Amino acid sequence: MLARLLMSNFPILANCKYLSHNGIAQVENKTFSSYKNLRILDLSDNAITLSEQDDLGLTFLEKLNLARNDIKYLNCSGLPPVLRSLILANNNIKKFDPNCDRLFYQIKKIDMSYTNLTANGIEIQKGFLDKLNLVNDLKLAGNNWVGITKGMAAIINLKLDVSDNPIVLDTFIDDLYERVGPFLIGINLSKCNISTIPGKAFTVFYKLKILSLNDNNIHEFDMVDVSLNDLNELVELNIAKNSLKKIKSTLTIRFKNMEKLNISNNKVEGLCRPNLDIVELFPNINLIDASRNKIETLQERCFKGLSRLQKLDLRGNLLAYVSRKSFYGPPQLVETLTNRPYFCCIIPAKIVTCEPSMISDTLSSCQHLLAHISLQYFVWVVGCLAFFGNIIVIIQNCYLNNTQGKVHILLINNLAMSDLVMSIYLFIIAFANSNYNNNQYGQRSEEWLRNPLCVLSCILVTTSSLVSVFLMLIISVDRFIVIALVFKAEKLSMLATRVITGIIWLACFTFALVPASFSIDKPGHNRLYTYNSMCMPSNYENYLYRIWMIIYIFLTIIGWIITCTLYVGIFISVYKTRKAAGKIIPKESKILAMRLCVILITDLISWVPYYAVNNFGFITSRGVDVITLQFVGIFALPINSAVNPFLYTITGRAVFKRLFILPATCLTKFIRKPKSQAQPTRSKVLILSTIYNTLEDDYE
Repeated sequence: MLARLLMSNFPILANCKYLSHNGIAQVENKTFSSYKNLRILDLSDNAITLSEQDDLGLTFLEKLNLARNDIKYLNCSGLPPVLRSLILANNNIKKFDPNCDRLFYQIKKIDMSYTNLTANGIEIQKGFLDKLNLVNDLKLAGNNWVGITKGMAAIINLKLDVSDNPIVLDTFIDDLYERVGPFLIGINLSKCNISTIPGKAFTVFYKLKILSLNDNNIHEFDMVDVSLNDLNELVELNIAKNSLKKIKSTLTIRFKNMEKLNISNNKVEGLCRPNLDIVELFPNINLIDASRNKIETLQERCFKGLSRLQKLDLRGNLLAYVSRKSFYGPPQLVETLTNRPYFCCIIPAKIVTCEPSMISDTLSSCQHLLAHISLQYFVWVVGCLAFFGNIIVIIQNCYLNNTQGKVHILLINNLAMSDLVMSIYLFIIAFANSNYNNNQYGQRSEEWLRNPLCVLSCILVTTSSLVSVFLMLIISVDRFIVIALVFKAEKLSMLATRVITGIIWLACFTFALVPASFSIDKPGHNRLYTYNSMCMPSNYENYLYRIWMIIYIFLTIIGWIITCTLYVGIFISVYKTRKAAGKIIPKESKILAMRLCVILITDLISWVPYYAVNNFGFITSRGVDVITLQFVGIFALPINSAVNPFLYTITGRAVFKRLFILPATCLTKFIRKPKSQAQPTRSKVLILSTIYNTLEDDYE
C-alpha cells in the first residue's frame, strides 16, 4: 500500500512526504530507497509497528514523525544515522532496540509524550535519558515520571516538556539545575498539580525564554520567582487554566523581552493596577490572552505605554465598564476579541479587527437601535395594527347588545388587552430608536439599556406573552366545558372568570416584575435582558436568570400542551356527538370553538420558533443564540398580537357577510349584463353565502 502511494502521488525529487491518516500498517525494507533527497517524513496517525524492517533506505532523513501509530518495539536499526528529530508521541512503547543507543546519543529533538514508558516497566532515566547527549528539545509529557535522579548527563540549552507528570516542583528544579545549569531555555510544567511556586524557583535559569504552567492550581504568581532583575530573557509566559487572581512583582522588575502573555481561564479581575500592572512589568508585550476571566472594568488609558501591543483577547469576560478612552495609548493595537455586544462600537477606529462586529445580520448596529429601515417600519406598522385593532375589538365586544355578560367575550377582551400591552412595548422600542437615531447608538447603548423604559419594556413584553398563553388555556377550558362536558360540568361563571383572569394578570406581572426590578441600573451580565436592545429576556449566563428563563419557557410549553389537548378533546367530542346525534350543542358554541382554534394555531405558530431556538441552545454545547432569539422575539410574538384582533372579527358571520357577500351582491347591481349572463353572477353570490352557511352547519 505504501509503495503504491509513493509511486502514484509523490515525485522522486521531493524532499518532504506527508503520509498521515492513510491506514499504513507496514513499512518494508528499502521502501524509500528511491527518495534520496527526502529530508522530512510524516507517517503519523497510521498503524505502523516499526519492528521488522532493517533499513528504510532513508539515508539523509532529518525529521521523522511516527506519532499515534502502533509501535511497541522501537527498532532503530532501519533509521538513518543523520536523523535529528524523532516524534513517537502516543504510542505504546514497551522496549527499545539496542541500536537506539546510537540514535539517542545524536538526536536533537525527541518526543516521547504519552508512550507509557513507566507503565511498561522502562526505567526512563537509565534506559533513555542517560543516553541523550545532543538533545535540545525533549518531551516526556504524560509518562507518570516523578523527575530526574542523579547520574543524568548534562544537557545544554534544553527546551523541556514534562507536563502531566507527578513532579514535586522544588526537588525537580534543584535536580534539573544540577544537570543543565542556568542554560534551560524553556520548560513546560502544565498539568503537574502545582499549587504554589517555591520562592525564586526559576531565577537560577537566567536564560529561560518560555515558561508554561497551564492547568495547575496556582492562586497567585510573583514575577520575582522568575527573575530578580531586568537582565532576563523571558519571551513567553503561559499561566492559563489556574485559579490565578493576580500577577504581582514584589520587586521593581521589567521583562523587556516579553512578547506573549497567556493568563486565560483564570479569576483575574483587571489588567491594570492593582490586579496586574502590564505596562510596568511587560512594556514590550505583543500579545495578551486574558480570555475567560472575570474582568469587568478597563480603566481609561489602561494600555498606555504598551507601544508594541498588537492583539488583545478578552473573550469570555464581563467588560461591564469600558469606555473609548480605555484603548487610548497603544499605537500598534490592531486586533481585539471579545463577546461583549457593542464593544466594537466603542473602540478607536485604528483597531481594524474586532469581535463581535455589529454587522448587518443583527437587530442593532453601532449606528441605530434598529439596524435597518425595514425593521423601523415594521415596528411602527405592527405596533399600530396591534394597538388600534385590539382597541376596536374591545370596544366592539363591550358595546354590542348581544355580548354583555358572556364568559367567552370577557376572555377575548382580556386576550385583546394582552395584545394591546404588546403594542405599547413596540411603541416604546420605536420611540427609543427615534431618540437614539444619531448614528452613535453603539457608544450610547448603555444609556438605553439602563433606562427605566427599557426595564418597563421587559416587563410589558414578558407579561403580555405569558398572559396570552394562560388566557388561551382558560378559553380552551371554557370551550371544553361548554362543548365536551355540556351536561356533566358546570360552566364558568362571570365572577369565577373575573377572579381567574385577575389572578393570571397579577401572577404574570409579578413574575415579570421581580427579575426585571433587579436589572435596574445594572451592568449587562446582571440584567435579565443583558445587552438585548429589544429589552427581551435573554440572560442564560447568570445562574438565577437562567433558572427564571427555564421556568418561563416551561410554563408556556405546559400551557400550550394542555390547551392543544383540550382542543383535540373538543373536536373528538363534536365528532362523536354528530355520529350519535344524541346531544344538542349550540351552533354558536361550536362556531366560536372553530374561531378560537384558528387563533390558537396562529399563536402556537408564533411561539414555535422561540421554543426551537431555546431548546436547540440547551441541547447543544454552543448555548442559546441570543441574536437569533432577538429576531424571533421581535418578529414572531408581536406580529401575532397584530393579527389576533382581525382573527377575532373576520371569522364572525356578520363580518364575513359585510366583507365578502354584501360587496359581491352590490357589484351585481351595477354591472349591466344580459339576463342570461346576470343569473350566473347571482348564482355565484348565492353559492358563496351557501358555502359559509354550510361551513357553520358542519360545526354542528
